[in-house]
Amino acid sequence: QAIDYFNEAIAADPADALAWAALAQCYVTLGHNQLIDTTEIWRLGRAAALRAIRLDSMSAEGWAALADYESYHGRDWAAAEAAFLRADALNPSLAWNHYHYSWFLVMFGRIEEAVREHERAAQLDPLTPFHTVWMPALYWFNRDWDRAYEEAKANVEGAWADNFTANYVFAVSAAETGHHEEAIATAWKMNEMRGVIGMLGRTHATAGRVEEALAFAEQLEQPPTHPGQADALAHIYGILGDMEKALYWLEREPRSFLQPATLLMPYMDPLRENPRFQALLRKAN
Repeated sequence: QAIDYFNEAIAADPADALAWAALAQCYVTLGHNQLIDTTEIWRLGRAAALRAIRLDSMSAEGWAALADYESYHGRDWAAAEAAFLRADALNPSLAWNHYHYSWFLVMFGRIEEAVREHERAAQLDPLTPFHTVWMPALYWFNRDWDRAYEEAKANVEGAWADNFTANYVFAVSAAETGHHEEAIATAWKMNEMRGVIGMLGRTHATAGRVEEALAFAEQLEQPPTHPGQADALAHIYGILGDMEKALYWLEREPRSFLQPATLLMPYMDPLRENPRFQALLRKAN
C-alpha cells in the first residue's frame, strides 16, 4: 500500500527525491523482511535509491536506502559503508540509518561501534521495536551470551512481551546460556504467533534433544520453500554437528540476506577452515 502511495506521489511530481527514496526503502524492506525476496524487488529498490540521489545528492534518505540495498543484497561492503556515512553526515537524526549501520558493523566484528549505533537509533526513535529488541543480539557475535540473555529477558518481561522479534532474540540467547526450558517455551510462543518451526528446531537442538530437533528439521525441509528456510536448516544442523547437511543448506540459498550473519554465528566455527565454507565467504564478498 505504501508503494502505491509513493508511486502516486512520483506521478504527481517525478522530481520529488524524497518520494523516490521512500519508494526505495519500501522495496528494500520487502526483501529484507523476506516478504518478497526476489531479484526484481532488489533491482527496483536500487534503481529508486539511485534516482533519489541523482535528483538530490543531499538526500540522506536516498543514501540510506542505497546503503541498505548494498548491505542486504548487493554486498558491495565498501559502497555500503560509504553510503551509511554519507547519509549520517547529511542527517545524523535518521534513526533507521543508525540501526542498519549497526548490523553492517557487527558483521565485521566492530561490536562496540555497532552497539553505539544501535543505541543511537533507540534514542532517536524508541517507539520502533526493532531499534530496541534487536540490541541484545549484537552480543551474540562476540560470544557474550550472558549479556544477551539478560537484556533480551528484560525486553520480553517488559514492554515487548508480545513482540515476535524480542521473543526470537530471547529464545536464541536463552538456548545458548543453557536456559533450555525458557528457550523451548519461547519457541512454542513464536510458533503460536506466526506458525514458525525453525526456532523449535534450533532450541531443541541446543538442548541436546536430537530426535525432536531432527523431526522439526524434517518438517522444515518440506515444500513449499520460503526465504530463510535454508538458513534455518543450516542453523539446526550446525548446532547438531552435522556439518555436511549444514553446508548443503548454506550452499542451497547463497543469496539470502541472512547468510553473511549466519556464516558468523558461533556454531559455524568448526566449519571455518572447510574449503566449501571458505567458498561461501567469498560468494558473500
